[in-house]
Amino acid sequence: MKIKVEEFPDEQMFTAVIEENQDSPETVGLPVGEMMYIPRDAYLDVYHTGIKPEFEGLGLASQLAKGAMDIVRKNGRKVYPRCPYLQHWLDKHPDYSDVVYE
Repeated sequence: MKIKVEEFPDEQMFTAVIEENQDSPETVGLPVGEMMYIPRDAYLDVYHTGIKPEFEGLGLASQLAKGAMDIVRKNGRKVYPRCPYLQHWLDKHPDYSDVVYE
């Protein structure tokens, strides 16, 4: 299963939508998760990452984190990972240390 991550600044969140699912093609286009933040002057204060229960355990939270951090990096921004999941993901992916606000 592959997801597409998009940012919605007005709603202060990144969303994960199923882009490809060979096992269940009818799920393509369904929103499956979100990463929510509060914009601060120098960073995005990320406080929540969630995947819908029926899609947990499929590695989608990791795909969401990577997609969101790629968007953050591309836009020259930083994150403060208050969300425990994002902090854990960043600890496991030191190649994204450049997006962490310190």
